[in-house]
Amino acid sequence: MAEARRAERARALLGARIITNNHNSTVECRIKNISAIGARIVVGDAVAVPEAFEIEVPQKGRSYNARVVWRTANETGIAFIPDHADDAMTAPVDVEGDEVRRKVKTLEAENAALRKKITELQYRLERWSESI
Repeated sequence: MAEARRAERARALLGARIITNNHNSTVECRIKNISAIGARIVVGDAVAVPEAFEIEVPQKGRSYNARVVWRTANETGIAFIPDHADDAMTAPVDVEGDEVRRKVKTLEAENAALRKKITELQYRLERWSESI
């Protein structure tokens, strides 16, 4: 059977908290494995896990918006939802692609700033060499 995973998973044993109801309800859980786009969590009763929620991972100092992809009796597979998704329940989850696009945009901005700095330094060097 071919793997359908789009991102490599790392085994983990992280404590986490499912947060729902405008931060008024929480359910403790454990993360068994995690990737850039999702995780496998274990809760006492997977039926209690809503279709969409926020999951807080204190050891990573991070929270993720998530949706259920699959569930068994006590395990649930979740996909992380990008923060900018218009409709979290129907938007395709492409965290990996979105993350790459953000990184490329950041690197392009850094590249432009460096090119500007090089141009400025070349100008100053030319002025300096003319003054000698």
